Amino acid sequence: MKYIIPFLLVTLFLVCTFCEPDSSTPDLSQRIAYDHGIKIETTFENGHSRDSYEYYDDNYKLIESVAHEYRTKLKYDSLGVLNEIFHCRMYNCEVGIRELLIYDNSGNNIGSYTTNDSLVNIDTISFIQTKFYNAFNQLIREMTNSGTDVYGEDFEYWSHYKYENDLIKTEYQTRNQDTIWTGSYSYNSRDLLEKIEYWHEDNYRFITHRYSEDEKLFSKTLESGPEELAENVAFNVNNNRYEVAFDSLGRKSESKLFNHKDELRWSKKYTYFEQ
Repeated sequence: MKYIIPFLLVTLFLVCTFCEPDSSTPDLSQRIAYDHGIKIETTFENGHSRDSYEYYDDNYKLIESVAHEYRTKLKYDSLGVLNEIFHCRMYNCEVGIRELLIYDNSGNNIGSYTTNDSLVNIDTISFIQTKFYNAFNQLIREMTNSGTDVYGEDFEYWSHYKYENDLIKTEYQTRNQDTIWTGSYSYNSRDLLEKIEYWHEDNYRFITHRYSEDEKLFSKTLESGPEELAENVAFNVNNNRYEVAFDSLGRKSESKLFNHKDELRWSKKYTYFEQ
């Protein structure tokens, strides 16, 4: 399912990444059992900077991320399948929020269950299934958002996928019973996702990917229209560009986010270290 890039998740990532915390993140490398890690230093357009850390085991699985005053721990079963994501404060991980991942008999993730309880019977919990698959274990429908709007109306956003030759070709995004976007996927000669075009009447949203010769994604551009943005708009989640650079070992070395005016909003530098 590596080609599935839900539009709402992409925009959420760009918004959250742009948020600037108040202070740097403590280095917890002496408190965490890991094999190798990454220090990520983010510099914003105003010159302020922050850092965060990611820690991996010897199988290159992410086991913990630390940012500002928050920690996220990822827990795997004996087969290496992610079964829990645990969120806690920096120096108080005795309590926190557990997200338990639920899988079907074919090993497909079909949803999750969130709780503060330390003891939970995964076989008896009641959860809402948010992902559905066909007989080929291809994701065909997933909930991307839900809640209650300002008018008191409950809403659910869903993405529905159709395939050709094992690749997503069409996506329909719905809000309750209404179709709000229709997406068309296109690929290059190596079956790498090249562009998604979303349309609703005259409105459009495009996501364009560009790759290096060794098939590494180095640019992702989001654009929408036909509305015009006012001059005082500093950033728009549907009109921006994300770029990535790699070092001689093929590892991500730097990433940058540009706004719709092609102005740099932030840059990230990645430093790799071992235990």
